[in-house]
This record gives sequence, structure tokens and C-alpha cells, in this order.
Amino acid sequence: MPAISGTAPQKSHTMYLAIVGGWFAASVVLWIDLVRSLHLLESGWGKAAAVLLTLLIDVGWLYGAYHLGILSFTLLRSRSGHREQGSVATDGRPSSPIAILHTVCDDFQSRAVASCVAQDYPDFHVYLLDDSSTAETRREVDAFSSQFVGVVTVLRRDDRRGFKAGNLNHALAQLPSRYRYIALADSDTFLPRDFLRKTAGLLERNRPAAFVQALHVANVDRQRKLAQDLGDVVRIGWNYYQPVRNEYGFPICYGHGALLSADALRAAGGFPEIVSEDVALTLRLRTLGFWGFFTSDVICGEDYPGDYHTFRKRFSRWAAADLECLREALLPFLSAANVSVTEKMDASLRGLKVPLAASFLPFSAALTLFPILSPDSSALLGPYTFGLTLLMGLAGYYCFVVDKIRRPKSLFLLISRLTAVFLSNSLLLTARTVETLVSGRADFYVTGAAYEKVRANGHWRQLLSADEAGYPFLGLLEVAGGLSLLALGIYQINLILVGIAAALLLAPVAYALGWQHRAVSVLAHGPFLLLVLGIVLSCFAGQVPQEQLVTLACLSILLF
Repeated sequence: MPAISGTAPQKSHTMYLAIVGGWFAASVVLWIDLVRSLHLLESGWGKAAAVLLTLLIDVGWLYGAYHLGILSFTLLRSRSGHREQGSVATDGRPSSPIAILHTVCDDFQSRAVASCVAQDYPDFHVYLLDDSSTAETRREVDAFSSQFVGVVTVLRRDDRRGFKAGNLNHALAQLPSRYRYIALADSDTFLPRDFLRKTAGLLERNRPAAFVQALHVANVDRQRKLAQDLGDVVRIGWNYYQPVRNEYGFPICYGHGALLSADALRAAGGFPEIVSEDVALTLRLRTLGFWGFFTSDVICGEDYPGDYHTFRKRFSRWAAADLECLREALLPFLSAANVSVTEKMDASLRGLKVPLAASFLPFSAALTLFPILSPDSSALLGPYTFGLTLLMGLAGYYCFVVDKIRRPKSLFLLISRLTAVFLSNSLLLTARTVETLVSGRADFYVTGAAYEKVRANGHWRQLLSADEAGYPFLGLLEVAGGLSLLALGIYQINLILVGIAAALLLAPVAYALGWQHRAVSVLAHGPFLLLVLGIVLSCFAGQVPQEQLVTLACLSILLF
């Protein structure tokens, strides 16, 4: 495959020098504190356990520094009035032909496709890539397309090989060669009317860039409780974590709300046919010499899961997809000579987060057993180490604090509910990672598609029915794991671990009753309140056992 002629924009190393430098300085404090405490441990087993616990704390600190660094540089860019690469000021009106590829798989939304049809652009065509298996959805797609003859074309295929990527590649093979750009939209993507005009103008100005990725907000949905409670996470996550990567990291095309160069897609051989096709494509494009960027001036809409079951499906897919992408695409990317160290580091920290999060909870839980099996296996670390662990472990919350500091009630409700949702799915993350490693592939669960649980009488029989969210077996593991962590946390007076246990026990309850149930709405605040109480009590302890610091440090990886 040919590489593009031209030089990719140089990335500043400043942000990652600050992240790594800050983490290294903090690590020195941590390991010195450990060395001072090791003489109190008599057995070799105890010293080895203390070293392992310290290593886990240090890994948690790395991701805490990562969160802190990205947020700090985002705020610095904002306050300096930085004019980013993805600003839309342009001369004239672009008119290059564009194909909009709108993917559907039993989750058709006519209003979303209507936003594609309504583009303020002179030369475009909408292709509905319908992978639906139900006759009802196919009829809806056909009925919609019949209203826009000459503007909308339906494309279908005989099988669903390659998941979404296979659907896109099937369409690319049939498109006329005249299209210069390809726009991507999922079934829930709402494009602003000026999406094509602005993004095409940006690619025209920034040749030979391969893609421009718009930011997103959650579509307004007043009917679904989880989307109401957590939908703002979409806006905050995109705003605080993505545009800064234009100068200091590795921008990623996320496969929706994006405009791509057709030439770049052809050079890459189309979309890699894995579940995380968007990230894998971005990695492949960069090794070929292409690059892309975010723009904050174009905002698209996307759905946030409206119920707990749907969130678990999406979370399950992301977990398996990231692990598959790590194996299939990230490792070759890291060996590319034309990619900067900064880009490799940014992509690596993102790509390693899922496998680390999947292993962190079971490892940290197992290591916290050491003080019970061997009373001298836990070192007491000092206040500086506790303070740094507190700073790093809670770093994933800081973007929400900055965004909602003037609305404390809204801040509390958002982060407490978000904590419950993410921590309650931590065992699902571990299970999907193990499943992907064993099977060698990831499954594509369509978030918005209708599903049918195995029907049975009573909530608890339905709770144990088989479906994409991991039940029945995983539900039993969540109960057993939650009760085990609860007992361990009570024994060690570790309320942070008790909070994680409460979240795991919440998972089957939220699944059985639904997120909208009043009892679930109340119980959802429990894990976060237990975390806060545990941190407050630790502040008065002077010296804190290592196992409690591990639990606190792992929050920077487990959350968000």
C-alpha cells in the first residue's frame, strides 16, 4: 500500500514530558517511602508482596498523571485563546462530491438519516448501508428511501461478515469513483446542517490530511432514565479529552461524525474488519503517513445508552474491541518508524487501559488478601504517598469537577451515578477480556438494536436468562465477587473496597429492575458515598496500609 506524499504535522512533546516527568517524580517518592518501610517486614514473602502492591499503586499513578496532564493542557489551550487546527474559517464554499455512509443494523432512526439528507451542500448522496435482519426494519429503511429518490440509495449484502467494517467495505466497493470524500454516520448520528460544508472546507485547507473528526454531544432523550442521568458525559469527554490531541497526542477517527479522504481510504485498503474498525483504521492510516484532526467547531449528536442493559452491551463491545485492536493494530503501529514517540505514547496509554482495568481489580483484590495470609506483608506508607495516591486516584473525576464546579448538585449526581455504572461493570470488563483472549476475536453487539431476553416468570428468573449483557453466569460471579469483596473490605476496614463491592452487587439489581426503578436510583449513590467516606477516614489515619492505597489508586484506571 502506498504512503502519502507530505509530512505530518509535528507534535509537541510538552504534554507527555509533563505527564511522564510528573509521574516519575511521584514514583520516586513512592518507592523511597516503601524502602523506608521494608525493614519492618520480616519475611521475604512479605517484602515481595509489598513490592507488588507498590507496583500496582505506581501503575494507577501513571493513569492519574495521564488524566491530570490532558486536563491541564486542555485548560491551558482554552485560556490562551489557542486557535486550533480544526477551526473552520475558510475561503469560498467547497463543492467536491461526498458520499455519506449511514450504517443500520436493526436500529434505524429516520430522524438521524433525515439530518444527513438535509445537508447544506451542493453535491452529496446518502447511502443507507442496511445490515438489518428483521423485515420490519428493512421496510422502514425502504419506506424512508422512497421519499428521497435520487438522494438516498439503500445498499444491502448477503451476510454480515466483518461486522460494521464489512458493511462499509461492501459499500466502498460499489461507490462511483467520483467521490472525493466519505462521511461516516452511525444509526444514531445526528449531523448539523452545515456538517459537510465545514468539514470539507477543513480537509481542503489541511491537505493531505486523511480525516476530520467532529465532537459530539448526547442526543436529547427525555424518556430514557440513564441517558438523562449520564448523557452529559458525552459532551464533557469529547471537549476535555480530544481537541488537545491535535497538538499533543494522537487524534482518532471514531467512525461517526467524521469526514474522510476517499484516496486515504483506498490507500489503507478500506476498513480493517475487526470490531474496533475506526481505531484500527486510524492506526493504519498513520503508519502510511496520513493523519487527521479534531474540530471543536462542528458538533454532532449521538445516543447515550438509555437503560442499563444497553449500556452493558456497549461497554461489553468496547472492552472486547479495544483488546482485539491492541493485538491486531496497535502493535504494528508502535513499530512504525514514521510515527512520533508522543503519538505512540498517547495511543498506547489509550489502548492499554482496557486490559489493565480488566486485570487491575482481580489482581488488587488478590493482593489485598496478603495481609490476612501473612500479617507482615503490608507496608504502612506515609502521608505524602497517601496524598499523591488521592490526587492520582481521583484524577478521572477532575474534568467533571471543572465543568460543573458552579453546579454542585449536578456535579454530585453525575459523578455518583457514573461511578456506580462503571464500577458495577468492572467484572464484565474482566470477563469480556478473558473471553476475547480465549476465543481470539471480539463480538459486535449493536447498542441500539432491539433485543429479546429469554422469558421466564419472575424477576430473578429473568435476571438469570442468557443474553448479550453476560448473564446468566456473569450475574452469579458478580454476586459472589461482590460479597467476597464486601467481606474483605469490612475485615480490613477498607470502605473504598466496600464501595467497589457495593457497585458489583448493584449490577444484577440494576439489570433485573431497570435503571429507572426508584430503588436503583437510590442505591446508585451508595458506591460513591462509600468511596468518599473511606477517603475521609483514611485522611485521619496518618499511615495507610498498602492494600487500601492500591484500591484507591486503581480508580484512575477503573473509572471512565
